[in-house]
Amino acid sequence: MPGRDGFLDAIRAVAVIRVVTWHTYGWAPITWVVAAVPAMFFVSGHLLARSFERRSPRVVVADRLRRLLIPYWLFGLVAWSVMAAARQLEHTPETALPWGSLIWWVLPFNDPHGSVWEAGWLAQPLWYVRCLLWLLVLSPLLYRAARRAPRLLIAVLVAATLALEIVYRNGTWRDEAVPNALWRVGDISLYAVFLVLGFVHSRSGEVARGRAFTAALLAVPLALGVALVARPQDGIVNNSHILHLVVGGGWLAVALALRAPIARLASTRGASAVVRGIGRRSLSIYLWHTAAVITTWHLVARLAPLPRGVYSVLLGLGTVAGTLALVAVVGHVEDLAARRAPMALPRRPVLVRATAPVLGIALFALAAGVLLPDTAEPDRPFLAAPLTLAGTFAASTSGASSAATTASTSAESPASPRIPSRAPRVRVAEPQAAATVSSTLPDASTSAVAADDPEPGSDAASPSAEADGLQGVLNRWQSSYGSSGLVVGVSRPGSWEWIGSPYDGGAGGSFDIESVTKTVTAAAAWLLVADGVLDVEGPLPAIDGLPELAGRGLTLRQLLEHRSGIPDYHNLESPESLDEQPAVTVVRNALAADSVFAPGGGQDYSSTNYLLVGLVIEARTGRPLDDVLWGRVLDPVGVGAMFSRAGSSIYWPGGGAGGLITDMSGMLAWGSALLRDHQPVGEATWTRMSQLDPNTALGAGAMGLCPCQGGFFWVGHTGGTTALFYDRSDNVLIALRIANGIWGAFEDPFVELVESLRITALRL
Repeated sequence: MPGRDGFLDAIRAVAVIRVVTWHTYGWAPITWVVAAVPAMFFVSGHLLARSFERRSPRVVVADRLRRLLIPYWLFGLVAWSVMAAARQLEHTPETALPWGSLIWWVLPFNDPHGSVWEAGWLAQPLWYVRCLLWLLVLSPLLYRAARRAPRLLIAVLVAATLALEIVYRNGTWRDEAVPNALWRVGDISLYAVFLVLGFVHSRSGEVARGRAFTAALLAVPLALGVALVARPQDGIVNNSHILHLVVGGGWLAVALALRAPIARLASTRGASAVVRGIGRRSLSIYLWHTAAVITTWHLVARLAPLPRGVYSVLLGLGTVAGTLALVAVVGHVEDLAARRAPMALPRRPVLVRATAPVLGIALFALAAGVLLPDTAEPDRPFLAAPLTLAGTFAASTSGASSAATTASTSAESPASPRIPSRAPRVRVAEPQAAATVSSTLPDASTSAVAADDPEPGSDAASPSAEADGLQGVLNRWQSSYGSSGLVVGVSRPGSWEWIGSPYDGGAGGSFDIESVTKTVTAAAAWLLVADGVLDVEGPLPAIDGLPELAGRGLTLRQLLEHRSGIPDYHNLESPESLDEQPAVTVVRNALAADSVFAPGGGQDYSSTNYLLVGLVIEARTGRPLDDVLWGRVLDPVGVGAMFSRAGSSIYWPGGGAGGLITDMSGMLAWGSALLRDHQPVGEATWTRMSQLDPNTALGAGAMGLCPCQGGFFWVGHTGGTTALFYDRSDNVLIALRIANGIWGAFEDPFVELVESLRITALRL
């Protein structure tokens, strides 16, 4: 058997350390420092090629599948045991076991899912196992093709990666399964490039140092250019396959240019033990390290607030210690799967050397937090301080790590850690409904309201705990952005509810929920579709006052999904004030104007669509719209008494598009009913309502925030000054009103506020 290649061992060890570091700290610039997964597939390709030269492909693939699946099955067994225990302790929707995903926990040809309770910390990183499984199965075909025409094969794979991402980002989908599949096939094509490069490297040997350095230098401007065009979510390289390809290729070129010194370093006594140890336990480290991260975070969070920088050091130490402990217990399974002699536990000096890289990063973070000026906002985690030196990545702090509340600039409360390897979120331009400006400012106060009927076994946070954390978020956000009329409601449905404002007495009072009304109208329309009263696919007939509807080819689905092409009436010139015209007149004027596109030929937010939906409901039922909204939607879920209707004004807008009035408790009650419990429409109808286009974030009565492979973290709706969103994975419901507007297309301040409230709610 040929001797080990210290260069390959070193590349894999560095990649594994980088993965653990990224998942520990969730700081976007880390993803630009060594593209870890491309490096790991390059090493896998090199080693596979060497094996194919000695044994038949069938034997090699069977051996590698055994090495992969046996440790994976052990992890899956433990993960399911943990989820089952959580289910026994607390029988809630969040702990429901993912039986539909069980097959993928056995054969991960698709991404396995965990329960809502585990929040991705067990299942989310397993996308890598899915990619590795597919590429192992395909490796004999790829190897044969690489031997015959390596350049052509690489060109085809690169072209496929580019094409798949372009289609994914620019397509229009009715079913999120399509963009999900596109992204996952893109994973395969991307990492197949590096697997094939490993094949080629195994046959051709060393790459000329000058050529490798040239490739690395060319990758720098190319990566920056791709980043400017692709604009990866939160500045994370992994969120764009195209960018990941360029950055991964650049770092691989750097490694190949430095092959000789890397190999010499890896052959030294101390480094050799570390890199070989990591190599023999690389799969175990990958599978189990996220459990160490989230466990450490929960332990450290109990100590908050901490002196600045201490949190990052403790998180690094705990992650390394926890990972080493877990791997010491389960790592020998890798030896059994590989049919080799078990590896003895490393001696103490080796342990110290193995932990040094992660500890070094933690110490760097400590130094940065102490030495850099306090230019980062006080409510950001201390790791955001270096972002002042890299403005390109400022958006990364608006994600999962964007809003840890702090006692002062010299103390730190740990932010909720970023879920590992979460799929890319493409921030979408959400069409803003017509904004209205309130003539009165809310009064001041903060109220904490306990839920009427918390679920058995739920951990309801005390009102004082809620107020301390959530009120601090509001106060700091208000201080930073100076908005007027800010009122917020936050709820963990089934546990607790909190309503607050940065102003004295400002948490009370009713207001027009504006375009959030569309969720009520859509629910009514879909219920009438289920009753057979409305046809969602057939052409709309003429109705009283609108004979021109006949023959236009419009459907109810097109109205609900904003695919009709009817212009928004707010964008039309009118001789009269909009609030002096009846809805039918406004719709008639919009129908007479030039269409934005042919029916079904695009998607563009238009309040006119929902004015027309309201008129269609009235025409087909023979009842006033409000009778239907209350009788079929609001009263059945027990919130009818909390709502009223604005006057006949449609500027707000009105009818089916807006004008319902309630207070913040009413907003939360409606959000809990529809967005969480999917009532009164039911699961099947809610699925139809919430099928969101990944490019526009629009559905048939709902819209999304932060799309992820065709799905969305937040689902709900906005109005000009209101918003109502629910994050099902975390069971967090947020309603808010900002009198001077939501500020357009989900700009950073709004996203920051929503995410800050979510993170704080999860700690209560």
